[in-house]
Amino acid sequence: MRLFGSLLTFVAFVLLVFPGFSAQDEAKDDVKKDVVKKDEEKKTDEKKKDEEKKKDEEKKKAEDKKKDDEKPEAKPKKTATPKEEKLVYGMTVNSRITRFDSENTSNFFILLNQYDPEKVASLQAKIAASQGNPQQFINAQREFMQARMQGFMSLKDFEIRVADKCKFRSMTPPAVFDDKGNLKKLTSKDLAKMRGNSSLPGYPVEQDALKPGQLVTVYLAKEAKAAPAKAGPKAAPAKKGKALPKDDDDDIAMKKAPEAVMIVILQDSANNR
Repeated sequence: MRLFGSLLTFVAFVLLVFPGFSAQDEAKDDVKKDVVKKDEEKKTDEKKKDEEKKKDEEKKKAEDKKKDDEKPEAKPKKTATPKEEKLVYGMTVNSRITRFDSENTSNFFILLNQYDPEKVASLQAKIAASQGNPQQFINAQREFMQARMQGFMSLKDFEIRVADKCKFRSMTPPAVFDDKGNLKKLTSKDLAKMRGNSSLPGYPVEQDALKPGQLVTVYLAKEAKAAPAKAGPKAAPAKKGKALPKDDDDDIAMKKAPEAVMIVILQDSANNR
């Protein structure tokens, strides 16, 4: 009986104690589940935040790209072209080249109307010789007066000096040959390239392009204004019968040919075509 009573007591104890343990275990399991659930929710929130952040970044990149695409393309910077030296000249003369100076081949002669003292002497001689014949005398005097009104001018060779920095141009583009030696047909692009950015007439050529017989425009150098003479001591009056000494510089200035700063070939000679 005692054994049976003890057994009943043990069973009752077990029934009373074990449900408490199971309840505690269940409570612990619930806590664990809550922690795990919170961790998962936290991870999910972080993942959502990361995705939203990534989307925002991608959206911003797309907007920036759109702005860049909408921006006008930056114009390429123009390379500064060297400024052309301004041509300073006094006057121009149109004439034909007759010949080149035998001693200085860079100098040449053109036909120019000039005062002709020989013409004056010839007309005066003609008047003197016709005095015995009234009609011839009248005709000679009339011819003399007409020549006088024209300044006793005649077409004569006039020397031109070529300046050190003289420019040479031609209204006709220079001939260009291909590798086989055939004359190349120039396009408008080729002609524009030859002309360059220059505002000068025609196309640039070398000095050896100048030939006798060519019709040219010569741009003469601007004459420098003479500086006013400084007041000095008065010269002693010249004695009768003696001329005042002549300044050598005046002779040089008179003998010095005018200088060309640019020569433009207008038309080639028939022999050079």
